[in-house]
This record gives sequence, C-alpha cells and structure tokens, in this order.
Amino acid sequence: MPGLFSAQLRHARYYLKTLLEMQREFSKGGEALRRGLARFDTERPNIQTGQAWAMAHAAENDLANQMCSQYPSYGAPVLEIRQPPAERIQWLQAALTCARRANDRAAEGKHLGHLGLAYQAAGDLRQAAEAYELHLSIAREQSDQYGEGNALGNLGIIYQALGDPQRALELQQQSLLIHQRRGDRRAEGNALGNLGLAHEALGQSNEAIHYFEQALAIFRTIGDAVKEGDALNSLGLAYMNLGDVEQAASFHEQALALARELADERGASQALGNLANTQVALGNIQQAITLYEQALTIDRAFGDQRGLSEDLGNLGLAYSALGQYQTAIEYFEQHRQIAHAAGDRRGESTALGNLANARLALDELPQAIELYQQALTIDREIGSRRDEGIDLSNLGSVYAHSGDPVRAIECYEQALVIAREVGDRQLEMGSLANLGNRYRDAGEVEHAVQVHREALSAFQAAGNRRNESIILDNLGHDYLAQGKVQEALDHYQQALSISRAIGDRYGEGQRLFSLGALYAGTDQLEQATKCFQLILAIAREISNWQMEEVALRFLDQFSDQPQ
Repeated sequence: MPGLFSAQLRHARYYLKTLLEMQREFSKGGEALRRGLARFDTERPNIQTGQAWAMAHAAENDLANQMCSQYPSYGAPVLEIRQPPAERIQWLQAALTCARRANDRAAEGKHLGHLGLAYQAAGDLRQAAEAYELHLSIAREQSDQYGEGNALGNLGIIYQALGDPQRALELQQQSLLIHQRRGDRRAEGNALGNLGLAHEALGQSNEAIHYFEQALAIFRTIGDAVKEGDALNSLGLAYMNLGDVEQAASFHEQALALARELADERGASQALGNLANTQVALGNIQQAITLYEQALTIDRAFGDQRGLSEDLGNLGLAYSALGQYQTAIEYFEQHRQIAHAAGDRRGESTALGNLANARLALDELPQAIELYQQALTIDREIGSRRDEGIDLSNLGSVYAHSGDPVRAIECYEQALVIAREVGDRQLEMGSLANLGNRYRDAGEVEHAVQVHREALSAFQAAGNRRNESIILDNLGHDYLAQGKVQEALDHYQQALSISRAIGDRYGEGQRLFSLGALYAGTDQLEQATKCFQLILAIAREISNWQMEEVALRFLDQFSDQPQ
C-alpha cells in the first residue's frame, strides 16, 4: 500500500528530525539539556516506532537505509543515558550494516565508537575493544581527529579495565592532546576525566583529583549536568582512596541528586553504589546494603549487565563484612555467572577471587586455593598483570591463614614485583603492608618493621590517611612482638588519632582493640575496660555485630560491670 508506506516514511523522517532537535537542545547544556531529556521521555514511543520502520525497510529502500543509520547517531548523547544497552546495541548493529551498505565510512566509524560504548555497558570488553580498534582505524583513514581522540580515550578505558593502567595513561594523554588542539571543550572535559581515571588506577589519587577538578569546571561551564555527575563521582572515588570518606560521600551525594533530577538511571545507580562504598568504609554495612539493593533494582530494570555485576559483587562484599559468608557466596556466584555469560573474563576473575575470599573466611582452604588459581589462570591468559598481582596477593593470604608465612611471603614478593612493573602504587603499598605482617609471623620482626616503614612512607606521600592509620597499627604490632611496649603504645595512639580525625568509626574500633589488648596484656585493666566499652558503643552505633561480640567477650573477662 503506497499510501501507508508514504505515511510511515513521513512519520519516521519527522521523528528522526525530532531526535536531532533533542540532541541539539541537550548539547546546549543547562535548562536546554533538561528540556531535551524531557522531550525524549515524552516522544520515546514514536521515536522507537520510527526507527523500527526504518530498520525493517532499510534493505529495500535507500532512504530508509539512510534513516536507519542516522537514528542512533542523531540522538547519541540522549540515547546513551536513556537506552538500555541491549536496545542500543540492536540499533547500532543495524546502523552499522546500513552504513556499510551505503559505503559511508565516516558513519561506519561513528557507529563503531558508539557500539563499543554499548558493548562496554553490557560487560563485553572483548567486543568493545574490537569496535574501538576499528573506529580508530577508520578515524585515521578519514582524518577525523574528533573520532581519533574519542577512540584513543575509549581504548584507554579498556586497557585500564584489563589491568594495564600505564598503557591506558599513554592513550588518555594522546586523546587529551588531540581534543585540546581542536578546542572542543566537552571532548576535552571527557579526556581530562579519563586521564584522571588512569592516574587513579595507578594509585595516584592526588594527580587524579587535579584532572577531575578540571573536568568538573568545564562541564559546569558548558552546563552538561550529566557529565558533571560523572566528574563528581570520580572525585568521590579519588577521595575515598585517600581515606577521606566524608569528602567522598559529599561528592557522591551531589552526583546522586543530579542524576535523580535528570532521571538518569545509569548515573543514579553509579552514585548509589559509590555512596554505599563510603558506608562500608564507615562500618555502616546495613545502610550500605540498602543502597546497593537500590542500585541493583535500577540496573536490573535498565538491563545494564556491567552495573548489575558490580552490584552483585558489592552486595557479596557487604555480606562478607557482616560475616554472612553463605549469603555472600550466593551473590558472588551470580556475579560470576553473569560475567561468564557476557564473556567478561576480567569480571569472572574478580568474582572467583571474591568467592575464594569467602571460602577462606569459612576455613575452606582447598576450595579457596582452587578458586584463586582459576582467577590467576584467567588473568594470565588475558594478560592482566595487575590482576595477576592481586591474585598472587590473595594466594599469599591463604598461605598466611594456613600458617605458612614462607609461601605467603613468596606470593607477596611476586605481587610486589608486578605492582612495580605496571606502576600500580595501590597494589605496591598493599603488598608491602602484607609482606610486613608475614615477616612478623615468620619471626623476622626487624624486617617487618623495615617493610612497614616503607609502606607508611608511601601511604603518607599518597595522602592516604586511612591506610596510614592501618600501617601505624601494624607497626605497633611489630614493636609489641619485640617487647617494645611504649613504642607499640605510641603507634597505636597515632593510628587511633588518624581514624578519629577522618571519621572512620570502623577503623577507630579496630585501633581501640589494639590499645585494649595491649592494656589487658600489661595488666592495665581499667584502661583496657575503657577501650572495650568504647568499642562496644561504636559496634552498636554502626551495627557491626562481630565487633560487638568481640567487645563483650573481652569485657566479660575482666570487668564486673554488667553490659
């Protein structure tokens, strides 16, 4: 029916034009951005109908073929926020076919770039990398500097996800130079944010903050509230890694408020998960679980497989912190299954490591070792050196738990070599901390002090107050093992002061435990009692039943006062 075909074509063309108008509004930022999103929410069914018609007739009609190629590109910034990854992939695969049919190399390159982002959101890093590589090749062929800069930045994110932060840093630097030369402020802001993430992956949080703040300033200037939320979340992560949990929570709360204002489900889920991480650090595990569950509900409804995997893994970690390891294992197993189905080998490795940690906590050592070995095999196959280092560090923990400090030390030393090879400061500092503890277990206390001193200097240089407190506490243990009670006391008190200064209530409880045990061991029962009474109060405040149980047990041993 020619009349029906013409009417449907006019409908598809009208809503393609409407989608382009929404994109232009969105790109202006500020209130125009909000109007563009609101208009899309209203017209979404008509836009979907128009695209479906163009896709259905693309092979038989040149105009439909052209429109099918244009639909995902015309609305790209809006669609990346509003479309579930599965639908976005469907539109882009169809558009890619149409661009190739028309021999439109420029459009083909753009579709590949957007398709990579969609695959990444779906958790398929392999297909994302392939799409980005093809996009880079076409962009260079077409002398498309904007596309080249974007492809380099996106490839950098993939290398970072695969555990090669140094290569990621190099690619992000190239991307930033291209966009700065072009004078594209929005693209420059994206590149600055990506460069910050690369520094963060290398444990360089202060450098990362420098770039995140520049990105935030650009996005606020141009009125891009969506990217502003991304920059706020990134700043929160950096401050979290520095141990400033209060500042981190503030940035994540701002990001969550923006996402909710924009009805940005992806942004809201990300902010909720990050905010939950701050609550875990503060020992508020039940509150964290509530936030993780909210993020899980959003990602499940939106079809964001990558976000869903993170939520399930985070919930497993939260239940592990509560000592509910069987529940944790259920979440970790769901994470593993989703990652395996998506071909996300790195995500599968992470889930295996978490499953091993839970088995270790249950004293199921053979199962833990087998799971860690599976994770190690995957990370070596995909060439993720950083994750290989983490796996070795985890294996060291198993051997330490089984009373074999010598084999534990071997694993930690291998992890340390890898950390320094890839330039990962966080893994390096963690390996040093673990090595110090294992040297103490092996009776090499002088060596433990030396290694812990090196770790302390590294954390202080990085500005990581939370881990500085932990290492001071470890040094206290070292000195106590040497019989140097006063030195141990001084270090425990320094560690406690830092935990209190940064508002780390869980850490404060741990530091008080060290002090209380020292006082009890030197028959200073009144001081010990005060410490464990404070621990009990903190445990009840943050709903940490394990800490509460320990405090009550110690109080029962040397206090006649009813609790």
